[in-house]
Amino acid sequence: MAEENTEDKSKPGVGMRMTISMISKKFSKAANISTNTLSDWMRNEVEAQKLVLLDCRPEEEFVVSRIPGAVRVDYENEAEKILEKIQDEQTDKSARIVCYCAAGYRSSLIVEKLQDHFKKLGTKPPWEMYNLEGSIFKWANEGRTMVDVNDKRTPFAHPYNAVFGKILESHLRRKDVQDQKENTGSKG
Repeated sequence: MAEENTEDKSKPGVGMRMTISMISKKFSKAANISTNTLSDWMRNEVEAQKLVLLDCRPEEEFVVSRIPGAVRVDYENEAEKILEKIQDEQTDKSARIVCYCAAGYRSSLIVEKLQDHFKKLGTKPPWEMYNLEGSIFKWANEGRTMVDVNDKRTPFAHPYNAVFGKILESHLRRKDVQDQKENTGSKG
């Protein structure tokens, strides 16, 4: 994997820090991992094989960019449907499931949905499950590798909407998507 340009970008801006704090408080049961930790796991061959990356965004966001190796799940799906996707990707009980979305809200929702599912069954989840702190916006802001629908490297991320898109550095926002959303008033 190519070197990632993360110098001087490891400290997120105030908007990102506030977003991370708000999401962490709302979804206090969802364990978070840092972008640095995920990057380390992805670079370690043994750790990478145990990793399942779940992109919890809609198709329109996923096709713009994703973290390499991620599979898309619909955050509105029931836990059973999401579990099927995980089991298609990984049967190792020592696996780590890392969920991400644009900023972390929908992915935290998935982590807690899965935790609640196993709690109702009276058992613990068979895997470690995490939310990626700051999700793809933080990942992109740090200059980490992302790929588009054709698995080609891209610097761009879908801005989600005009409000949350502001925590994504402006030069990383997919301009045509942002313009379309502002012109139609779409929320994403």
